[in-house]
Amino acid sequence: MPVGGRRTALPATAFEAEGAGERKFDSAPGRDTIPRQGGRKGDAVASGDVAAGIPVRDPDEHVRFARYRRAFDAVAPDDAADLVARVLTDPDPAMANTAVCEYLDRRAAELLTDPGYPAWSLELTGPVAVDAFTARRLREWTLLRAIALDEPWEAEQLLTASNWLQLHVAGRPPAGAARSALPLLAEGGRTRRIRNIARSRIPRPG
Repeated sequence: MPVGGRRTALPATAFEAEGAGERKFDSAPGRDTIPRQGGRKGDAVASGDVAAGIPVRDPDEHVRFARYRRAFDAVAPDDAADLVARVLTDPDPAMANTAVCEYLDRRAAELLTDPGYPAWSLELTGPVAVDAFTARRLREWTLLRAIALDEPWEAEQLLTASNWLQLHVAGRPPAGAARSALPLLAEGGRTRRIRNIARSRIPRPG
């Protein structure tokens, strides 16, 4: 059932796992030095990566994770999609999509109600398509934007969304959520915690 104003289709988000949306990489500190030329096997980097600002590959995933985070902190908006694509080629997908999702969460929050969000989201849709976890996170930010701006969205999208999104909407409801999203989550949220938080955020009459 469509919720909000004009009806426009948004991508469905139907993942069945209870904990989907909350996966985290164990980012315990490790070495964080750029390997010297001619170092041990595994330290080699593809030609042009350093010049392009792409983190150097290291056998230690914690080192790579730290480099990816620094790269995303420094990346220019025009280069972000390329960096996302490169990071998602990492042989450790859980670590890679955690690094990418940190960037997505930060940038999407900045652009959530900004006119530039649709173009940014569209530019990243292709690069994140190779990783289901990251692609879902981007879709859910787009759904959150629709809720915040009181644009059309489907109730089923929110009810089948991850715990991450449902908790985000219930715990920090955007301006457009009180009329439509919170009552849905109060009745059909994935967990008792989500349902209770949503009920507590519904404005009381008077």
